[in-house]
Amino acid sequence: MFNIIYKLFEPKTNCFESAKLFADLLRVKITNASLTKDIEEHPDYPSLLSISDVLNSYGISNISASFDKNSFFEVPTPFITNLRGIKRPVNYFAVVSSINNGAVRYYDHENARWETCGADDFYERSSGVILMAEVEEGAGEIDYNKKIRQENNKQFFLAAISICLPLVFLVYGVFSFAQQGMNALLPFSMSILTLAGAVVGVLLLLFELDQYTPVLQKICRPTNKINCGAVLNSRGAKIAGISWATLGFTYFSAQILLLLFWGITNPRALFVISWLNAMAAPYILFSVFYQWRVIKQWCVLCLSVQFILLLQLVTSIIAEWHTAIPVDEALSAYILLPVVVAILVPFVSVSLLEPAYRSAKQSKSNKLQLQRLKHSPKIFETLLVRERSIDRSVEGMGLLLGNRNATTRIVKVCNPYCKPCSESHKIIDGLLANNPDLQVQIIFFTANEEDDIRKPVARHLMAIAEKGDETITREALDNWYMRNIKDYEMFEKMYPLNGEIQDQVSKVERMQHWCMENRIDFTPTFFVNGYQLPKMYNVTDLKYFLSV
Repeated sequence: MFNIIYKLFEPKTNCFESAKLFADLLRVKITNASLTKDIEEHPDYPSLLSISDVLNSYGISNISASFDKNSFFEVPTPFITNLRGIKRPVNYFAVVSSINNGAVRYYDHENARWETCGADDFYERSSGVILMAEVEEGAGEIDYNKKIRQENNKQFFLAAISICLPLVFLVYGVFSFAQQGMNALLPFSMSILTLAGAVVGVLLLLFELDQYTPVLQKICRPTNKINCGAVLNSRGAKIAGISWATLGFTYFSAQILLLLFWGITNPRALFVISWLNAMAAPYILFSVFYQWRVIKQWCVLCLSVQFILLLQLVTSIIAEWHTAIPVDEALSAYILLPVVVAILVPFVSVSLLEPAYRSAKQSKSNKLQLQRLKHSPKIFETLLVRERSIDRSVEGMGLLLGNRNATTRIVKVCNPYCKPCSESHKIIDGLLANNPDLQVQIIFFTANEEDDIRKPVARHLMAIAEKGDETITREALDNWYMRNIKDYEMFEKMYPLNGEIQDQVSKVERMQHWCMENRIDFTPTFFVNGYQLPKMYNVTDLKYFLSV
């Protein structure tokens, strides 16, 4: 249930869903938020290339190839392929988890569940192109544990809000039955109907905002006679410029507020609700007639609202709540004021939030389009060569990591005590791990003063690197940069050296002069293939260009 609620408010695309399922089957830990961001910001989204590049950036080496029918089912599972839809003539990505005895188990995006079908039928729907992968050592997302906690907290908060109101009504119901026995049955039933109506009202509002949400598509699956979109986008879906969905949500929400304010068995609340329902009764006939004779299409959600309204009407008539309080009391300010407030609060809220949501959604769409443009290799290369180049050669300076013959070379100018340098260190580690054709050269930025605290650390790291063991060098860099507290005395004990540190004095001074000559004003500063990284980019963006 919580998963359905989460998908309603944060729907996921087929491209993301396939990549996530594939990574899960390979047991590679990646959070939903990071994977969604990386895939949607890829310049070739949505495509198999976007999935391939993003998976590669997380240490999942992969390759795509086309196979004939004989070799298609010999490919080791899991893999991703492209399928033609059955309900709609569109292609979508499908993850195949296993192939046994001519039966293919795959995730069906149209039905949002795992399905099994015959190999021949599956191949007929497939494009024949397969993305297969192999997990590298250390694959996964950096800081996964920290990010998954944040993601789980967000989901828990959303779930807690979603169950809060039903829980309140349940508690109300328990106390009402305890105090009034079976006399509370009809009021409690009315409360449940009102709550159900509010839920359907929310679904209708969400459908108006984004009818392509997978969960809503599943509820309002189009057929010859059923088409929620046709009904909700028709001329009759509004009155005086206000959608029936907004009015329906306001109607049920106002009733909920009154029940919470007065109590579910309070005669005043039941009186007001019964008369509101009586005034809404003609809408049942209008909506059914309009769908039946005018549009000639049915909306499942709209019919659900009519059914709930009808049940409310029957319940209020049976309980005789229309006469629960005298007319003079019903017209008093004591009754009318809460009713007006209860109606205005949800109506005004929806009227303000709906355009704000649409604006935020459009802003997100524009941002994603700009990010895809930004992550285009051609755009990046054009902007890169316009930046200032390195004035003095870096040959023989600093620490070298990665492939010595790489075609892509990054120079990182950093400060041993710089927090942004520590944060970028994790990213550089990930780039090196996932890109064999990459070299990273680290230049240390220090001051002229001999008592500068950065110099001993830089000399020590240089001395460790001079031993020629890159594994030890990377370990030492991790032990320094990954610690929250930078304690050189402790670091010195972890990596004891003799006279090697003094041999690095002139080398550190040479790096210091190089930084001055190249006008290094801040750390970290990055150079890619001799050019400074453009200001609009940061080191995390480099993964989009190293994998193409």
